[in-house]
Formats: sequence, structure tokens, C-alpha cells
Amino acid sequence: MKDIRQLIIVLIITTTLAMQNAETKSTWQSIPGADLLKDVTTNTFDWLNSAIDGTLNTLSYSVGTDENDDECLECRNDPDIKRNVSELIRSRGFIAEEYDVLTKDGYILTIQRIVNPLLDPSYRRKMKPVIMQHGLMSSSADWVINSQNVRPAKFPADNSNNEVFNHMGESQEQPNSLGFYLANKGYDVYLANSRGNIYGQRSTRYSSWEPVFWNFTFDEQIKYDLPATIEFVQKLSNRKKVAYVGHSQGTSMMFGLLSDRPDYADIIEPFIALAPVAYVSNCLSPAKYFAVYTPVFQNINLWFATSNVAVKYLEPIVCGPKVVRRDVCTNIVFLATGFNMDELDDQRISAYLSHMPSGTSVKNIAHYGQEIRSGRFAHFDHGIAINTKLYGKSNPPDYELSKIRSKSIVLFVADNDWLASPKDVARLRSQLTVEPLAVYNISEYMPKWNHIDFIYGKHAGKLINTRIFNIMEKFKNTD
Repeated sequence: MKDIRQLIIVLIITTTLAMQNAETKSTWQSIPGADLLKDVTTNTFDWLNSAIDGTLNTLSYSVGTDENDDECLECRNDPDIKRNVSELIRSRGFIAEEYDVLTKDGYILTIQRIVNPLLDPSYRRKMKPVIMQHGLMSSSADWVINSQNVRPAKFPADNSNNEVFNHMGESQEQPNSLGFYLANKGYDVYLANSRGNIYGQRSTRYSSWEPVFWNFTFDEQIKYDLPATIEFVQKLSNRKKVAYVGHSQGTSMMFGLLSDRPDYADIIEPFIALAPVAYVSNCLSPAKYFAVYTPVFQNINLWFATSNVAVKYLEPIVCGPKVVRRDVCTNIVFLATGFNMDELDDQRISAYLSHMPSGTSVKNIAHYGQEIRSGRFAHFDHGIAINTKLYGKSNPPDYELSKIRSKSIVLFVADNDWLASPKDVARLRSQLTVEPLAVYNISEYMPKWNHIDFIYGKHAGKLINTRIFNIMEKFKNTD
């Protein structure tokens, strides 16, 4: 096994070095669809060379010896690796409640509710409900995985009895996991899941083994998943207005819903958008160059990337436990989102990758490929015949952001975010007829802050969660 691991590392390094070779570059550019890859010669290879330099610099000081092979054995033994979301919640001392949400088209979505056992019972009926919606290929684990040491705190606060800790920029008062942060601040926290991830693979109509189950994109998540979740939370909490926090695709879903159903502006208050994604044609991630192949797989109804299949076999080989492998794995994670070695706890890579990716459909990935190619924020393009039948015209309609009338949208952005790029965020803002309530550029405090730092950052509690809490307090008593 050790030899296989080393071989894979050699292959990774050899492949990346080969990409610097002029002949290899020429071959890359000769693939079908090269006309859509014309900027590969400049932007992409400038990026790739920078990424390779960073990786090789890391390797130059982090290569371990065989004797050090177990130096991060505790990383492999992290109990969070084998826990599901409810178990993650309970392991921190909170109460986890699970509910099944049934969508109008028959999908069954599991949502988790975080209950603070130290909350004054008389306050429970006063709590503002908040829905947290994960990003593409993620799950509700995003909102609880980044705090190992947090514990329930009394609310209303009685700091004399609250456990105190401080670890790598995180504290009991400012935990990095937003779910726990808000649960300790007197909010009724619901962790949502979208169809296709490991908590959304059931249906009253189909088995997840049937291709038809995977015939969906974020259109269906907008049309069915989000309204069903919101309605369920309204009924359970007995509140009309619901706060919403989305990350990445979780923001796309709400922007789409508020565009197609402007009346939801009367329900969602506030809408916190972390790494907001609507337009993606200017994303800096190399993943954009796979968009050229979108027509090949956009009609394939299959699942895409779950952490409990191939990743669980590849991750132990590529990602650890030796430092060299953890650093290579960390850089692989950064390839899609932007580089920031300072904010990701590399000793927890195994725990993070045991929950991410959590799965989606190939067609959903293809939808983003269409967005990259077209430069639009639009419904899925099924082709002229189906478009005409479904939409009444040959081209899919846009999600018209100008129809959004919410006055409580707050954007959290970063200049080093390769998926929610500054250009695309600026275009998003230009389409909104109602100016966002606030815009926070985290790069002003952390220049390297990237797409996943909003979830996994060591200082997410201080830089993100405290600001979210302050915004939420302004809407706490509205209903």
C-alpha cells in the first residue's frame, strides 16, 4: 500500500509538471472544443504554473520519511469521519432532531434541527427559525463539521456556566460552525438538504437506482425542494417569516426562487448569501474548462460524486497520513475554489472529505456547464423540442433577478473566490433592482479568503458568523 501511495504522488507531480511543457500544452489545446479554450494559453496556464509552484514549494519542506508515516494518525482516527450529521450534532452535546420533507414531485429530503438543551424552555416559542442551505455536492454537514470543541451555551446567556475553549482562532463564543453558533444564540436552526445528496436519495416514485431519479438540475431544487423545506419549517416553528443562509448553490437556489416567485420576499427575511452564485461565466476555477463537454453529458441521468464511494478509497491513499500527502490533497481541494493554505485545517482534511462531496446528478453539473458557456442565469436547456413544450419557446427563460423585491439580501464575497468571482458577483448586483442591505468583502480582512473558507475557514466564526448574527438580530422579532 505504501508503494502504491508513493506511485500516485509521483503520478500527480509528473502530470502537473508535464502541463508546463510546451508540447503538452499544444496537445491540450488540440482537443475538441479548443475554440472555447482559447484563453488556456494565458490565464489557465498562468494559474496552473502558480498552483504547481505552490505545490512544489510545499513538497520541498513537507516530504516525510517512512518513519513519519503515522505522524498524523489522529487525523485518520478523527471520530467525525464516521459520523452522520445528527451524530455530529449530538457529539457536541446538542440535541438532533430529524425530519423528512416531502416535495410535490415525490422526493424525500432529510433535514436536521439543532436543539440547544440549555435553552430556557420559555424562550423556545419565541425563536426565529433559520434555514441553512449547502452548496453544490455538499450537505448539511457543512454547517456543523468545522467546530470540534463547541458545546451548548445557556440562553439567555449565563457566561459563568459556559464552557470556555480557544482553538486555532475559534472559541466557544465564536464557533466556526454557523449551525452551532446560532443555536447557542437563541435561533431555531434547520439544516436543509437538496435532492441527490446522501440525505436526499429517496422518493415515493422512484428508486435511486433508476436513471429517472437523477433527471433533475437546480431548476427542480428551486421549484420543489426549497418551497417544501420552507413550508415545513414554517409549520413546525409556527412562524411565517424564516431567515435563510445559503452557500454557493444554496444562494443560486434562493436567487432563482425569489426571481420566479417574488412573493417569497415576504417570507424570507433576511437572505444571507455566502459566496453568491448566479452567473458563473467568469469563474476562475479550472472546472470551467470542462464546460466544453456539457453537450456530451447533459442528458445523462446518473448520480455524480458521493463521499462514500470512490472518494473513500482514493482519499486515504492521496490525502494521508503523511504530511506530503495531506498537502497535495489540500492543494487538490483548492484547485476548484482558490488557494488559501492559512485557513484550512489540514489535519481535518479526512473529516471534511468524509462528508464532501455528498452527491448530486450529472445533469445538475451540466446545468452549470450550460451557464458557463451561455453566460446566463437560466433554466436548463433541454433542446428546442423539449424547451418549446416545457417553456413555450425554443430557448430556456432566464431567472430574472430584476424581479426580486427583497430588501434584506446580504452578500458575503471574497476577491480570491474562484467560483463566485468578483466579475460575476458584480454582474449579479447590477441585475438587482433593490440594492442589497449590505455587502461584506472578506478580502478586506483576509486577502486570500476563498470559496470554501466561508464553511471551513479557521476564522469563520470571527469573520463570518459574528456578522451574520448581528444581521439576524435586526430581524429577530419580525413575523
